[in-house]
Amino acid sequence: MNEIEKKMLENGFTAKDMRIFRHYMEKDSLVTHLVLLHELKCRFIVMGCITILIMGIWIAQYFYSGPESFAPLCMAMVMYLIIAWFMTPARLAFKAFYFIRNNRL
Repeated sequence: MNEIEKKMLENGFTAKDMRIFRHYMEKDSLVTHLVLLHELKCRFIVMGCITILIMGIWIAQYFYSGPESFAPLCMAMVMYLIIAWFMTPARLAFKAFYFIRNNRL
């Protein structure tokens, strides 16, 4: 276990998170800990921006078309957000975001 992994365990990453993290590193053998942490941080930021954009579309749709077409849009957007957040390792990305921010890496 190297220095970054020890720091990660001290800052809220669990053993399960570390297994998932190593799995992503093994998929692409050229990736280092810092590269993967920064990539996860970027994914978290992008998903946050997409979520805010989706919320803006929901609000605009409600005011422009009324409540009768709002329910189908809500179902579609909720499904999209669930799939998008599931495809992004959200919990690991959230921890990477705060790990980088708190440790200034």
